[in-house]
Amino acid sequence: GVVPTTVDELMSIKGIGRYTAGAVASICGGVAAPIVDGNVLRVAARLHAVAASAKEPAYCADGKLSWSIARQLVEAGGGVRPGELNQAIMELGATLCAPGGSGTDARDPLAPYY
Repeated sequence: GVVPTTVDELMSIKGIGRYTAGAVASICGGVAAPIVDGNVLRVAARLHAVAASAKEPAYCADGKLSWSIARQLVEAGGGVRPGELNQAIMELGATLCAPGGSGTDARDPLAPYY
């Protein structure tokens, strides 16, 4: 068989949700599909000055705002290697924008947004 590459096709498979579909579509299929996890939430919140807790219903991983911001981030790449862009955003959120980050680390490119 052929592995689906679009988000809609992937989500039609039982057990595959929005995050997994976006990850597979962007990383394997080169589709500019967003993914949202806690790391992406931190990066997006700092870039867009969203002060809400990541657990707020409107902003959590299931919230419309977080997915809208994540879509803007991945589309800003112009369709160039969206899977790598998604992975880079997750890595940034996991390392330099760590949950307890104060913005004082000179290596953090988002420090001015804190």
